[in-house]
Amino acid sequence: MKNLSCNSNDSAAACRSLLWIAQCQFTGAELGRFIKNLSVRGSIAPDLFAMPDEILLHAMQALTCERRRALEHGLFEALMHPPESHLLSRADVETLIQRQLPADFPLVMKYRGQPDILRRQKVAIVGSRHPTFYGRQQSALFAGTLAAEGICVLSGAAIGIDTVANLSAHAAGTTAAVLGSGLLRPYPRSNISLLKTLAISGRGLILSEFDDHQRAEKWNFPRRNRIIAALADFLLVVEAGVSSGTLITAHLAADYGTDVGALPGPVHSPTSQGSNQLIKEGAFCIEHPEEILERFINLSHQKGRRQETRENESEFYRPTLSSLF
Repeated sequence: MKNLSCNSNDSAAACRSLLWIAQCQFTGAELGRFIKNLSVRGSIAPDLFAMPDEILLHAMQALTCERRRALEHGLFEALMHPPESHLLSRADVETLIQRQLPADFPLVMKYRGQPDILRRQKVAIVGSRHPTFYGRQQSALFAGTLAAEGICVLSGAAIGIDTVANLSAHAAGTTAAVLGSGLLRPYPRSNISLLKTLAISGRGLILSEFDDHQRAEKWNFPRRNRIIAALADFLLVVEAGVSSGTLITAHLAADYGTDVGALPGPVHSPTSQGSNQLIKEGAFCIEHPEEILERFINLSHQKGRRQETRENESEFYRPTLSSLF
């Protein structure tokens, strides 16, 4: 394998490409072994891409000849023919959001747009693909109000509540869309214009853990949902049925330690039964955007008090990859 020492931007891109190829081609067990072999003394430094050649070579040697050749060929092709989309590693994301991500978060994702918007506080707005007028109206209100206050609104760009949230937020501020398909095969096709705008406006971001040409498949969306849940600082369910995938996203967010809120709706409306059930289970009952903003203000005050007693912030946060496996 040729020189891969990661002491420049080009080398950092090569390392991200290496991890992307491994993530796409390896089984979970193989990927775990590969990452552990990249580890130095049990952990990888926040600067993932400061790894010398011998560490990478050691990790490569632990693979079968077939896997090693596939990695080398894939890396060569990636360097010779850079894709339209860029790569964002898990460590990159952790640095942007300043907290550790759950273990099942992707090792690398592809993106188009401005990843720096992830530095902002993030509210995920999710809900039914077949919302009522009330749901669309409230989604637009919450997304627009929050975005105008500097919040980055996250959603999945799916038909229904997601589309309204991404569109309204982008009109007022910043928004990020996480896809259940490849970046070059956006789904739904009716949102191609919206996604192109997010990619080039300077106020949007599109993320995907899938290969550029991956079609939307039903099993992709639960994987997409865990990314939304992990990135969010607060998750709001606008409308959802009792068996909706939106509820899976809400439960994932709760498992990750993210606050979950739900908009109450009419008891006779099928699209509000899931939202109302979440409130019964302990989700915050959210009626106005200002309630979410107030929570962020209170949390920032608490965070400030904690930071006053912390001598070394770097001791609190160290993005690592070895903790994944």
